[in-house]
Amino acid sequence: MSARWGTRRVSAALVLVSVLAGCSGRPAEERGEPLTAGSGAPVIVPGEPGGSGRTATPGERLGDSGARTSAADITFAESMIPHHRQALEMAALAPARSADRRLLALAERVTVAQGPEIRALAGWLRG
Repeated sequence: MSARWGTRRVSAALVLVSVLAGCSGRPAEERGEPLTAGSGAPVIVPGEPGGSGRTATPGERLGDSGARTSAADITFAESMIPHHRQALEMAALAPARSADRRLLALAERVTVAQGPEIRALAGWLRG
């Protein structure tokens, strides 16, 4: 029986050493080494409406198309602020008008979400 326990201990020690050895390495990018092709998930960039997408190239900046703000963007942001304020007003009415816990939870989520949206839009408009 002692030989059996000795084998188990040695096996457990080998597994532990293997796991620790696998966990101790730093990723290639932290070591300053380039990543090899296929080492990360591909990023799919959607195309124009009705068009096909493409796979981003390594190192490509995404989300910065160089597009500038238009008058329509400003009008949209300016109209969304009163829209969000109206949502806050409606949410504030819920506790006095309903005991439905689902409605009250929705009103709470609206209250939590709309304040930051208003601040973000106002900040964006200020530039």
